[in-house]
Amino acid sequence: MKRLFSWLILSLLLHAAVASAQIAGGGLGGRLCTSKAAVNQTASATVITGSSGNKIYICAVVLVSATAQNISIVEGTGTNCATGIAAVIGGTTASIAVAQEGGFSAIAPFAWIITATAANNLCVLQSGTGNISGVITYRSAP
Repeated sequence: MKRLFSWLILSLLLHAAVASAQIAGGGLGGRLCTSKAAVNQTASATVITGSSGNKIYICAVVLVSATAQNISIVEGTGTNCATGIAAVIGGTTASIAVAQEGGFSAIAPFAWIITATAANNLCVLQSGTGNISGVITYRSAP
């Protein structure tokens, strides 16, 4: 577990260093993510609330589960994005199997995946009640 969290911290530091370099060099400009959402849940939950006219552009996802269960990232409105639900990573139900103290990560210095519909929320679904912790970095824009 300590190794996994050490890797998580190292990944986030590397992400921050690359983002800082891109800003200093003027490279990716408006494509960089400037917000983060901490994830700490034991049931499916909304982690980013959508804003009118804006989509959610995701740069990094790091999620770790305390127990073996399935997880997915979805978009939609209402409780746990159930209204107009659409898959972002995984399926529209918790479908990515993770092992106990396992998870997944995808980190980039720029937005690599976006929600399909403006104003939608972003939710993390889970099949069990084990704690899921992590972070999602993003930006909200038209």
